[in-house]
Amino acid sequence: MSMSDWVPDEQALRLPRGDAAAWDAFYTRSIGPLYGHVQSRLGSDRETTEEVVAAIFFEAARSAQRYDPKQAPPEAWLMGIARHRIARFLDQRRRERERSRPLQPGEGVAETLADPFEGDDPTIARDRVAEVVAELEAEERELLLAKYVDGLSAAELADRLGRTPTAVHSALQRARDKFRRLYDSRQRQDEHPAPLRSSPS
Repeated sequence: MSMSDWVPDEQALRLPRGDAAAWDAFYTRSIGPLYGHVQSRLGSDRETTEEVVAAIFFEAARSAQRYDPKQAPPEAWLMGIARHRIARFLDQRRRERERSRPLQPGEGVAETLADPFEGDDPTIARDRVAEVVAELEAEERELLLAKYVDGLSAAELADRLGRTPTAVHSALQRARDKFRRLYDSRQRQDEHPAPLRSSPS
């Protein structure tokens, strides 16, 4: 049956209203196919699959008022949510794998964070940035890499960390300020090294 042939039944019409009986029936009918779809896409363990499936149903329940039963069957609507959630999970897993690699001078991390320091020699800037990033606290490093390397928005960071966007903005500002201070200090040390003291004869 094509989407143009779809005629919503009474149960589908009750879903946007949050009808408990309609949701129970929809869950019972959809959980098996959805579980199999998620597991086939993620190839993950049972616990991870169950977590993603639960997140999909939670998002569906939260956004049910925006579902228009006249446009598509509820199963198609649910699979649309699943595609976005699965893509988000896979992207997050890729980012975590990339971030788990040891930070090396000259890699994309250092190059990205070195962009503001255009007046410096690029090679020196990358090496200096890598050294400064390694000096940051773990949370500061995570915030900066997620923001400027992974390209996450403040809203996405807030969702990942369980904080408000305002709190994330403040934490990012503090991390940027600290990074700038450490970078400037390292730059001054490199350009004006302390004179060596001669040993007493």
